[in-house]
Amino acid sequence: MLAAKFALAAWLAALPPPDVGNLTATAILGWYAWHTASRTLPALVRNFREELAAMRDDGRSARETFRQALAEERAQRRADQAAVAAALHALARQLPAAVDSPIVSRHSSPKGR
Repeated sequence: MLAAKFALAAWLAALPPPDVGNLTATAILGWYAWHTASRTLPALVRNFREELAAMRDDGRSARETFRQALAEERAQRRADQAAVAAALHALARQLPAAVDSPIVSRHSSPKGR
């Protein structure tokens, strides 16, 4: 039995040594590819999606605030326009009475000048 062990050891010693450099480089490259595909990229995609969702939420609230401000401004402009239109209508109703008054006719006639 001892002779068989020595024979096996002599046979293994006669084999050329393995090229450890290529084996190590291949192992490192394989580990890097596995780690990148299974750990790094999924984490990057997950983080990107979370950040994008947060940005969308921030943008959504800002847009909603902006829309509310625009709606308030639009309502104020409409109220202002309605007030101006009402004032113009009131002036237009008073205009025929003002034209018939002696003050306006004296200033608008060529004799009064």
